[in-house]
Amino acid sequence: MGGKPCKPIISYEAAEEALCKDSWSKGQVSKQDLRKLFENASKLEASCVSSAPSDVQKLSKAAFKEKFQFAGPFFDLGDKVVERLFKVLGADDAEGTLDYESFVCSVYMFTKSTELEKQRLIFNMFDFNGSGFIKKKEFRDMTIAIIRGDNTPPEFELEFKTLSKLMTDSAMALYDTNRDGKLSFEEW
Repeated sequence: MGGKPCKPIISYEAAEEALCKDSWSKGQVSKQDLRKLFENASKLEASCVSSAPSDVQKLSKAAFKEKFQFAGPFFDLGDKVVERLFKVLGADDAEGTLDYESFVCSVYMFTKSTELEKQRLIFNMFDFNGSGFIKKKEFRDMTIAIIRGDNTPPEFELEFKTLSKLMTDSAMALYDTNRDGKLSFEEW
């Protein structure tokens, strides 16, 4: 489910500036604070960390999923969704890891991004081939991955396919205003 990488939503420099300029909680976030957060996340466990030299740390999908399970215990952010999210956030193709700059952009996207930037992130999650459009199959595949997660019993497979078809057909009927069989970001 990796798909093609997308054009970055925000540059590293702009994300770092936005994160360090504004305050979180009671204090300012420094560049050193961001570096420590990245280093702590990338050191989760030896099996999660890339085999890169120690001066070039990278964050693996496993460490990301373990450390940043935002939705809590009742929602399983499945491996397929994490894989696609990593691709959209700028993961290294060869290793499937996030470097420090991509990590800073990720922190920005999850904490400080505008509504429009969040919409672009989600749109890019669904646009597997990077065409700038979401085709019906792409919408259905991502919907199934989001609903299913990794811990769904096989006996629910038919229900998930039925639900995802209903959601896909409804979304296309509502939002594909020019009826070309795909959704542009403007229609999204």
